Amino acid sequence: MIDMHLNRTIPVPLHSQVYQQLSDAIRDGRMKAGDALPPEPALARRLVIARGTLRQAVDQLVREGLLRRERGRGTFVEAVASHATAGPALTRQTALTDTEQPRTFRVVRHHSRVAPPRIREALALGPGARVWEIERVRLVHGDPVALETIYLPEERLPGFSPDAIEERSLYEVIEADWGLTVSGADMTARAVLLDDEPARLLGLVAGSPAFHVERTTEADGLIVELRSMLLPGHHRVRLQMSREHLLPD
Repeated sequence: MIDMHLNRTIPVPLHSQVYQQLSDAIRDGRMKAGDALPPEPALARRLVIARGTLRQAVDQLVREGLLRRERGRGTFVEAVASHATAGPALTRQTALTDTEQPRTFRVVRHHSRVAPPRIREALALGPGARVWEIERVRLVHGDPVALETIYLPEERLPGFSPDAIEERSLYEVIEADWGLTVSGADMTARAVLLDDEPARLLGLVAGSPAFHVERTTEADGLIVELRSMLLPGHHRVRLQMSREHLLPD
């Protein structure tokens, strides 16, 4: 069993810390398929946490297929070949091309609304401008891997309908239907803890660690999209930079 150290001085729930440390150990091979977890009462005592707190973390790992429970025997590390890459990687290429295949997401809601100030500022819109707001869960093999909220300025994409991106990628639609050329995006990422509703949609427990990734996409000098994404903390975030993007020594 790996050494685990919980930090009670940071605003990260203890169950989230247990989940993350166990998940990392399984995914990077420090805990191998078939390894047994100590009995939950003993492990909870070792970590000086309530058994219910430990159970939250273990339950999540069981749901993700990283652990399995065997009645009368205990809890074991599952075969992790399919998880060896630590979840889908958010790469610079995939972040910009948006080449999802049909029906790889589930739409939670969509509607047209007046853009709130923060959204209006990010999209460089004037007062009273309207946007389409589309919230959807991205799926891989039927499992939720990201929660996306997409904001599209109506004045730059007149006549847009959410139905248009059910069978085609958003950027394909922008280029084909409006004759714009998607040229790039600006992206930021930060670590967050999931609130109740995002956690539920992602099949996680509230307080689970995640990456909040936000990007604005440009086409022919116009900002045509603001996309906010929540990715569970077991994802890898990888950025590739060319030589001119590197800071000098």
